[in-house]
Amino acid sequence: MVRRVSARQPDSGGGGDWGRSGHRVDAAGAAAGAGYSGHMVTATTTTTEELAALCEALRGQVIAGVRIHDARAEVTPGATDELVVRLTLLLDDPENGHDTWPLDAMRAMESSAWDEASRLGIPEWVYVKHVPLSDAAGSFPRSSDDKW
Repeated sequence: MVRRVSARQPDSGGGGDWGRSGHRVDAAGAAAGAGYSGHMVTATTTTTEELAALCEALRGQVIAGVRIHDARAEVTPGATDELVVRLTLLLDDPENGHDTWPLDAMRAMESSAWDEASRLGIPEWVYVKHVPLSDAAGSFPRSSDDKW
């Protein structure tokens, strides 16, 4: 199951790009699906509301001097088909002359995301991607209510 959400675009569960992908497998279904040749992934209990709450909780925070302007999250299969949350954070650009943010700042943002996901009861591992404002166009199309 793949769920993509930002706090501005909560999933209504109605399908489209925001709906289901793959097939559900549980203890009973694993044996039944043994002869199935299609791609199968495990199911998640994480809701689109939890993903939206994760994004909303992180948006606007300033961690180690770096502002989180926006956040997007999705549940998607990881490298070995286990489900993970891919969280993309839109951040201030790194300081002039630097290609990225200080390692301590990045670790603090990841820890904050992990803590918030745990508080919300999100069981999947949260992988954090950091995107600078100057690269926002591809990952974060602007809407009329954006303030960045």
